[in-house]
Amino acid sequence: FHLGEHGNFAWGKSWNTEQANQCPLMIAAPEIAPAECNSLVELVDIYPTLLALLELPVEEPIDGISLVPLLEDPQRTVKPAAFSEYRTNSRHGG
Repeated sequence: FHLGEHGNFAWGKSWNTEQANQCPLMIAAPEIAPAECNSLVELVDIYPTLLALLELPVEEPIDGISLVPLLEDPQRTVKPAAFSEYRTNSRHGG
């Protein structure tokens, strides 16, 4: 029995599938209207986004990009792809 909608992950997310890599991301910021966005982003984008929202300087080099443009226009696309790594010698890997 599984209550989730992403398949059988009873043993953990040990597969490099789209469903295993997706996670909800909600951002609330002053003066940003609530909206839904389906653009590809990565967790490394959270830090540059927070720096931009707080108007703090970004020290280069930095992984990720600011998601503020998506907050301002949720229909926009900021990345053509998101990357994930899968360790094949895990308990479920081959």
